[in-house]
Amino acid sequence: MKGLFTRKLRLRPTILTLFVLLTVPVFFTIVAVTYLSNDSLARSHANDLVTRFRADAISNIQDMFGPIKSLVRSAAAIGNEQPDFYASNRSLKYLFSILVHSDKIISMYVGAADGSFRQARRIDPNVMIQGKLPPQGSKYAYRWIDRSKGAAAVDHYVLLDATEAEIGTSDEATSYDPRPRLWYRRTVEEKSLLITDPDVFAALGLIGFTVAAPFYADGKIAGVAAADITLDGLSEYLSENKISPGTVSYILDDHGGVIANSERAKTYTSKNGRVELQHVTSLDNELPAIAYGSRPRHGETLFAFSRDGSEYVASLATLPPQFGKQWQLFIITPLHDFTSAFDKHNNRLLVFGLLAIAAQILIIYFLSSVVSSPLERLSLKVARIETLEAGNLPPLDSPIREISVLSKAVDTLDTTIKSFAAFVPVGLVRQLLQSDQKLELGGHSQFLTVFFSDLEAFSTLSEAVPAQDLLLRVSAYLELVTKAVNDEAGTIDKFIGDGVMA
Repeated sequence: MKGLFTRKLRLRPTILTLFVLLTVPVFFTIVAVTYLSNDSLARSHANDLVTRFRADAISNIQDMFGPIKSLVRSAAAIGNEQPDFYASNRSLKYLFSILVHSDKIISMYVGAADGSFRQARRIDPNVMIQGKLPPQGSKYAYRWIDRSKGAAAVDHYVLLDATEAEIGTSDEATSYDPRPRLWYRRTVEEKSLLITDPDVFAALGLIGFTVAAPFYADGKIAGVAAADITLDGLSEYLSENKISPGTVSYILDDHGGVIANSERAKTYTSKNGRVELQHVTSLDNELPAIAYGSRPRHGETLFAFSRDGSEYVASLATLPPQFGKQWQLFIITPLHDFTSAFDKHNNRLLVFGLLAIAAQILIIYFLSSVVSSPLERLSLKVARIETLEAGNLPPLDSPIREISVLSKAVDTLDTTIKSFAAFVPVGLVRQLLQSDQKLELGGHSQFLTVFFSDLEAFSTLSEAVPAQDLLLRVSAYLELVTKAVNDEAGTIDKFIGDGVMA
């Protein structure tokens, strides 16, 4: 460090170096603080959105089922009050009114204790009914199977268009009985409203779950009112409601089976009339498996994990007990969706800052020349004054007041030293300038050797030799004597014609 300050530094590079040392660290500190602040803000924003979406999604899922539960309870309540209401086709219009109440319901029906079945359902024009495609324009259907009279069971269909006008019928002997079905058996066992596990809808060939409630007559089971909802309906909800473009969300059962997903991928199979759900760790997308493995084993707090250098925030929350099923809402969102805007801002800030620093360095470089260039010329002038070199440098005119004053002072010094050298030997003046000795009045004793020399018979020589030739000879002689005196650290006192005194 000591050597650094004892070295003679040049002004212009020093100004540039100091500017860079003072500016660049401050700039990168600002960029780092901005980046960390933005990153913290983005993470906090992501956590808030995930928490809010989790609460909203759970509430919306409950709200989705809430009206359907109420409709099913109402249908069961009518059965309790009027046990014979569902024994005739007058109930079909009522079931139809429930069906069109919510686009989530694809079928509304009642299974009676005697095996009778009445249903209002939606129609898929591409799915055959009793071995044939429904008439063009079919949108709804009434369906009933009446076993109350003990006759052979016949499956009746009345096909309706969008205006509820009848456009076709179909009848076929059937062995279908609602009583062995999962939704009927479970509801009778539970003796209360429930949501079944995923099952295959016999008539529709679809997979979904059923909201069902029992009704009674004289204390005995009289039947079960039920509404069907497909798994695709939940997947559609998750797909349409996302925190960010990269967010994926899943509804899982209590074993981790995927009931619905925002990617609308098929996550279930049907074997021998039984539905098998894919586990969240066996999906084609590996992301949910990694997230599921990183989840905290206790509590339902948000958690973070990384995959392929990307960070994610995830949440696994169980629906409230009053929902009736131990379903879980699984949300995974990439932090990049929230930090990308900040990253772009940080990159722009970095690029703009670097360009600004480069521009400032150029400006400082040219502005520093306004200060350093005149000072360098003054430095050169002072060096020439110190060595008493011949020749005059042009006067220096600077717009900077201090440099202009300094230039005039150097010019005055030059004039003064030249005037002084006119009366004092130049060698002595140069020696005094190069030494640290101060000029002051006084004197002291010192042993000196006085040297005097001249040319023998110079007067005769000057009369015989041409003037130009004589000048060359005398100059060569004086140069030789001066060099000899200087080599001995002497001082030329004066030149007297051809004589030299030192």
